[in-house]
Amino acid sequence: MLRYQDICTKKSRFLALTGLYVEEFVVLLTYFQEAFDLSMQHATITGEKREYRRYTTYSNSPLPTMEDKLLFILVYLKHNLHQEIQGCLFGMSQTNVSKWTHLLHRILNQALAQQSYLPARTAEELAVYLQDRAKMDVSDRTSGGRSNPGETRSEITVISPTSPEDDRDTTISHGAAQEAEIVPEPPPDSRVVQETVTEATAARIFFHDGVERPINRPCDPFDQEDYYSGKKKQHMLKNIIIAMIQGEIPFLSHTCFGKVHDKRAADESGYTFPEGSIAYQDSGFQGFAPIGVTIIQPKKKPRGGELTPAEKEENRRISSIRVFVEHVICSVKRYRVVKEKIRLWKGNIRDKVMETCCGLHNFRITFRPMRYAENKS
Repeated sequence: MLRYQDICTKKSRFLALTGLYVEEFVVLLTYFQEAFDLSMQHATITGEKREYRRYTTYSNSPLPTMEDKLLFILVYLKHNLHQEIQGCLFGMSQTNVSKWTHLLHRILNQALAQQSYLPARTAEELAVYLQDRAKMDVSDRTSGGRSNPGETRSEITVISPTSPEDDRDTTISHGAAQEAEIVPEPPPDSRVVQETVTEATAARIFFHDGVERPINRPCDPFDQEDYYSGKKKQHMLKNIIIAMIQGEIPFLSHTCFGKVHDKRAADESGYTFPEGSIAYQDSGFQGFAPIGVTIIQPKKKPRGGELTPAEKEENRRISSIRVFVEHVICSVKRYRVVKEKIRLWKGNIRDKVMETCCGLHNFRITFRPMRYAENKS
């Protein structure tokens, strides 16, 4: 049977099984145990209200230690195993696997929520988060310190057009005082003004994109139509995520049908960005233009026409920046439960599991920030 004590000394295997290093696991374990103890004060393992006996671990429990409990749920999320296979690994029946999966996933989600790693789910929560983040950044700059050990200085280059020829059709500005584009390294012949982006500037840069997850074909004909994505040619779930330049995910929309377009999903979520922000998006968000926000997206090919070589080059350059959000999504989808077909259907678990994996991503980047090569200037 798979036990924490047997694999904690095998770093590469532990990372492959859980997606975390042992040091990260130990930190998460502290939060997890607090949430588990709190949950067991009010409910039993089966979810019933606790009235008489307090929780104690049985001598024949398949998950005797808190480390084994956390290991169990991380392995399930990381590999999306069939419950029979998960039962073989941890020495329990499929029925018990189902019971422990729902219980421990809920507790892991609560642990991440208590430490503020979960993304906001509504426009109001996002606005509060960004306000708190702005206050924290001001406090950090004033004190000369940084409360988050994972935050690093973002080394990117901002270019601002210095002549009319430098204004590109791919940049759509709505109420912004100045058009600005972020590029890894500007061409040598570009007339640009360069500056290193500080934490204050980086807090105004956002990326948003749709995330699709496959599901099994529903039995109901109406559900089949709602969940079918013509783009992916299969039945899907969809969420919209927002990523910041530091790699964190401050917002995750509620799960919607696979047939819903990215622009419509963003409108229904109702979120916006602070005035003066820069938002990168793809053509799926065509028409999404909050007031006071500079929107940067590739230019679509005109009907019956072709893009010029300069426009194609500009699109490639913008896409090379916007790919950052794809890397964030890839980091979330290292947990295969949100990459492959999910086999959990009870309640709103299909929505919550995406929230949990985004929370694990936010937790992980405090130890392993997403880094890119610095500009050569």
